[in-house]
Amino acid sequence: MAHKICPVEDIKPGRAIRVLIDGHAIAIARTKSGDVKAIDDKCSHGEISLSEGFVITKPSNAGHTEPSSR
Repeated sequence: MAHKICPVEDIKPGRAIRVLIDGHAIAIARTKSGDVKAIDDKCSHGEISLSEGFVITKPSNAGHTEPSSR
């Protein structure tokens, strides 16, 4: 199901915003190259909200990139 959040221009490149969808926290991240990603708003390395940090992309063990917090 699609949800209208905000105009993409409202999310600065390299940043993320936190939204609640059906009670679930989601980080909507915009990479420095302008790509927009929606991911769970919880860092896989700890109890940290991704939307409160800067967004970087890094290679994952699966060989693709994913936004993460720094």
